[in-house]
Amino acid sequence: MTVKQDWFNTPDGAHIYYESRGSGPLTVIFAPGFASSTRYFCKNIPVIAEKYRVVSFDPRGYGMSSAPLVGNNLTGHATDIKNLIDYLELENVVLIGWSCGGGTAVQYSKLFKDHKLKAIGILDSHIHMMNDGDWNIHPNKGYKVRQMKKNYWAWLKGPEGMHLNTAFGPANKDANLPPELDPEDEKNFAEDCEMFFPWAGIELQIDYNLTNNLPQLSKITVPVILYQSPLYGEKLWEIYDREIKTYHELHKFESSHYLFYHEADRFNEITLKFLEKLQSM
Repeated sequence: MTVKQDWFNTPDGAHIYYESRGSGPLTVIFAPGFASSTRYFCKNIPVIAEKYRVVSFDPRGYGMSSAPLVGNNLTGHATDIKNLIDYLELENVVLIGWSCGGGTAVQYSKLFKDHKLKAIGILDSHIHMMNDGDWNIHPNKGYKVRQMKKNYWAWLKGPEGMHLNTAFGPANKDANLPPELDPEDEKNFAEDCEMFFPWAGIELQIDYNLTNNLPQLSKITVPVILYQSPLYGEKLWEIYDREIKTYHELHKFESSHYLFYHEADRFNEITLKFLEKLQSM
């Protein structure tokens, strides 16, 4: 399958790397999670691109994209997606955001009123990590901003320090990574984590943690598909189910935050069935 690889320039001068492959009645855009890249969806993109167009990209500061000093927050990332959609003249877009990318997808809905969207996918993403509600089990619950900033000081050591606060760091590896990673995939994933620049990572994480996307859920105007791992607990997903007013599906997975990799066959099957259903809505 032919893959187009290129960059486009945003109005504020960032260079955003993207890939496009396949064709079909819908276009699926994958928005990566924190410190990752389009390479993380290596088990999903080729399968879905057999029936649909798939566009993947590295958000600013990630992977092959540039690392500017501005726009490293959910608003900036959502605006880049809007610019990418307009640049490629896309229609009927299904925007699937993983983790931090899910926060970006909801922010996109808020800022651009579901512009060009056919549906939204929220892939194991939190709506407000610092919220002090009894439904929230995230470690940063209760607005632990000082604690969070202190933890991220390690990033100033460069790649070695950044490694501590990403999925491949010693505090997170056992909890979050799927077992039996392909050696080449592990090399690529770790490389993307280690090349994430401190200013981008710290600014983005604080914004993601402090942004409350809960009020936007009831304002989404398109169908939503939800993918849940055990990471954030059941009560978070009860809120999603209660607040989203449009047609939505919730699919529970038993593996890790990387459910789309560890349970790729099931993830792809569920996603393809949802995409097929969208065409009749």
